[in-house]
Amino acid sequence: MLTPTLLDVAGLTGLKPTSPNFDPDSHHSKMSFNFSRLAYENFIKDQHVSTNPDVSDKEHVAFLTYWLSMYIFCSRSIQVHKIFKRLAVQLYEGRDICLGKLILGSLDENLNQAVTSIKEYQSGSSMIIPGPIWLFQLWLLETFRTQLTIHFPTAFAKAYENRSTEGIGLAILQFGKKSSQEIFSITYETLLKCDVFTPSLAPFTTRVRGPTWFKKDFPATPNEDEAEINATWKAYLTPTFLSSRIIDGGPYGLYGYQPNHVARQFGLIQPKPSSLYKCLEDLKQPLIEHVWRSNLCHI
Repeated sequence: MLTPTLLDVAGLTGLKPTSPNFDPDSHHSKMSFNFSRLAYENFIKDQHVSTNPDVSDKEHVAFLTYWLSMYIFCSRSIQVHKIFKRLAVQLYEGRDICLGKLILGSLDENLNQAVTSIKEYQSGSSMIIPGPIWLFQLWLLETFRTQLTIHFPTAFAKAYENRSTEGIGLAILQFGKKSSQEIFSITYETLLKCDVFTPSLAPFTTRVRGPTWFKKDFPATPNEDEAEINATWKAYLTPTFLSSRIIDGGPYGLYGYQPNHVARQFGLIQPKPSSLYKCLEDLKQPLIEHVWRSNLCHI
């Protein structure tokens, strides 16, 4: 079994796994916004104040809302999605949020929805799979890189060598004349056929590139960084629930994060895994606010 983990998220994006989970109910901003025209081009024109060279608070939040919609959570419609405004405000205000967990939880949710869409697909109809699928694509590329013929353009050789995270490097790489759809198909088929685990399938155990905290040795030696390193790896390795909830009032998405099922991806021995879900009834529990919040308190 292979699956994206919080170690992979950290290696690809540089996002730490130890910050608090995003709770859209925890903070309400007094900022007011007029998001009347949400198509990307119109939104940019409406939110940009050309009379002032300085970036205003509202422009900053508007940009973050646009960025979250288009590049991070990749909304289904080709426009800015207002549900990201509260998250954008909290990011702008510098609140400590575990964006990595939220992205991974959202990926789980959208892949789950994609499976349903594929099962219900009828010939001739259109199918759009939204969400942070880019994270899944990057993870596939890094995990199965040895099976691909890759190179990087000479013009980007220095940028590739100085990449701060593997995600940036993967974005620079080229794969011959294959389209992104073909590459995704190849890597996904490789995942489905993978029946023997090799060290290359755990690319982030060496932690060669990334933020300073990401590259520190584990197990930690007794020093001033020991608490931080242990907290980071505790977040990587502890089975828990990931929330995909972005807007207040729901939906209350929770997805099991079970790194003990893929211990070899962390360079560890794989014991017989136990599940977060102890019985079938756990999977049938309705996701309402008190259930979501109860699990959130233990994340």
